Amino acid sequence: MSNSKSVALLVSLLFFPSAGALAAEPAGPVDNSVPVASFEAPGVFTVEDTWIHLGADDALSLEADAKLVNHTENPVHIIGISSRGFRMGIIERVLVQDGIPRNAMVSGLTIRPGQVVNMDSTTYHFVLMGPKTKYKEGDKVKVKLEFQDRDPAIVVFPVSAKSPVATHKGKKKRKH
Repeated sequence: MSNSKSVALLVSLLFFPSAGALAAEPAGPVDNSVPVASFEAPGVFTVEDTWIHLGADDALSLEADAKLVNHTENPVHIIGISSRGFRMGIIERVLVQDGIPRNAMVSGLTIRPGQVVNMDSTTYHFVLMGPKTKYKEGDKVKVKLEFQDRDPAIVVFPVSAKSPVATHKGKKKRKH
């Protein structure tokens, strides 16, 4: 897993308070020099394959997708998101009614122990509303995830027109 293509947030800082320095960082647009924890280990919750869909210059909101992996023995409850680069953030669930996909805002998302949630336009996703700047390809945005029983954590989401992960012949493949 590479820092530039798959940003995995070590949310172990939520479980190990001594790692709280990352959680104290402000959310908002950042540059490539921002250090990002990127590794997987048993007993941690990771946020991987993050990206914000590049929108039109006048977009009122931008969708943010990720892969959430709970390697812990306890459920993880995400109850909100925010970013200094946007007026507000929400969590949406995609529901199909009469064959038509519709988005419904939810108050939170629970990831059970051992569960992987692929947030995308067909399941759940984050929506960042009211961008305060015009984002372009390659920008990086700090997004704060808020948890029910843990301190908040900052995750870096790159802005891109294409997903950082593509499927090729049934295998997950990273684009360069």
